[in-house]
Amino acid sequence: MPYFFVSRRFQAGWVWSVAGLLHFIVYFFDYTWHVTMPHSPSDVLELSRYFFAFLGSAASMDNRVLTPLAFVFGLLATLYFFYLSLERYYAEHPELYFFMLLLLGEVAAATWTRSSIGLGSAFDSRYRIISATFLILAYLSLRERIPRERELLRTALSCCAIPLALLFNVLSYPQNQVYLRFHQEFYSTNLREWALGQSPLAGPPAFEPILNTALLDGIYRFPCELIPPEARGEVRWCRPPPAEGRGQPSPLAPPAS
Repeated sequence: MPYFFVSRRFQAGWVWSVAGLLHFIVYFFDYTWHVTMPHSPSDVLELSRYFFAFLGSAASMDNRVLTPLAFVFGLLATLYFFYLSLERYYAEHPELYFFMLLLLGEVAAATWTRSSIGLGSAFDSRYRIISATFLILAYLSLRERIPRERELLRTALSCCAIPLALLFNVLSYPQNQVYLRFHQEFYSTNLREWALGQSPLAGPPAFEPILNTALLDGIYRFPCELIPPEARGEVRWCRPPPAEGRGQPSPLAPPAS
């Protein structure tokens, strides 16, 4: 939104400001806050550590040995943004600058609301996309600031960035595969046990009625292949439909109260 005002596109700026405010209200309606308020210098230090770790988390590539790199990259990224601000980069390339500012705002909001959970949450895979995006934007801005007459330097920077990007993807893939496999097995087992009445459905209590509604309305098909063949008769979602004219209730009908 600040981008539109800096670009003197005031009408678009006001439209996006109102839309953003409405989105903010809807998203945070009845939101459970875990706000961290600093009360001592040590609290400020912990918030700073979380902020830099979050911003540079992509550099760790989900490897504890490389965790210190996250702090270093986060600090360097913050200093680089301040440098761009002093150089009035927002006037040269407002698109890149305000995108970076948006990401810094997201990191600050996460630090304010998530740091109480612990430093480990800064390295969650779903958050590392913010860090990776910021590093990409920093690279683009750095390349843009190299004069075109120094094309050799621009090419050298690109030649360094490409293998680093490939290395990041190669090293990150095995780590994420472990998490994907674990969650797939966990939720498959939980769904099977829930269908057989052996355990509750994992997650908030609201998940179960939502899943029941989706099954009843045909929005979601229960994966009966998760159930052993000899036990599929115990799961109403996996029973064959009754023969027509026998007056039997549909297995998809809700149980009588």
